[in-house]
Amino acid sequence: MAEAIVQRMFDILGSLILSKDLNDFEKELVRITNGFLDLWRVARKDESTFIIERHLDGRNREGWQNEDIQTIEPVLPASEKVQDATIEPICLFPKISQRTSKGEIMVICQGSAFFPDSHVLTRAMMEKRQHEEELERAL
Repeated sequence: MAEAIVQRMFDILGSLILSKDLNDFEKELVRITNGFLDLWRVARKDESTFIIERHLDGRNREGWQNEDIQTIEPVLPASEKVQDATIEPICLFPKISQRTSKGEIMVICQGSAFFPDSHVLTRAMMEKRQHEEELERAL
């Protein structure tokens, strides 16, 4: 099963990995994936309820870590901001919680995400805007 999961990942991300590192990287990823699958099998035996959140509400950041890439210089001048209500947070790793027998929610693993106000998404919106302007000029 781990091999199939890793193969799906490589179908998407394989072109980003140097070919000389591909075999070692694939073996390591299969080993890690097998570990996760073993952990999942053990966790499923527990009668507690586990909650895995892959989608997040941009307004509620509790239990989510912003995986923003900080730069030395600001991405935008303070006077200019990229405002786009359609930008949704991007989940990089799900938030995993457990509902105890007493009904309490305990965060086991914080999720990680890029939020709409992060440098990464701001930079992406700037590049998108620039690309659209260049495309308009070219037409």
